[in-house]
Amino acid sequence: MQRDEILRHCKKIYESFDPSKTTLDHYADTYMHAQAIEDDNDGTFIRQVFYGLTRYKKMLKQMLDIFYAKYSAQSSRGDVTMYMMFVYLAVFRLQELTWDEFVFFVDS
Repeated sequence: MQRDEILRHCKKIYESFDPSKTTLDHYADTYMHAQAIEDDNDGTFIRQVFYGLTRYKKMLKQMLDIFYAKYSAQSSRGDVTMYMMFVYLAVFRLQELTWDEFVFFVDS
């Protein structure tokens, strides 16, 4: 799966999740099956980003509030989930991804 497709799945699973209806694990399983994501590495990465965005939501939103306060004219609030993913990857997964891989995700 291409990086941009992986990011689209990360965004879609996070934005479509409703914690009042189901659990994280059940929703992730349902989503992976419905989207026919069969590659274990891609599925694991999407799940980890989904879980991370959910777990660190408050902290990520606080960081983005600072970002938007400084760069509100140059950034769109509609891209908040994408920015949250990039912050999550940079803060929690950069060592695992390496800088070059992170740049590929941002550029995709």
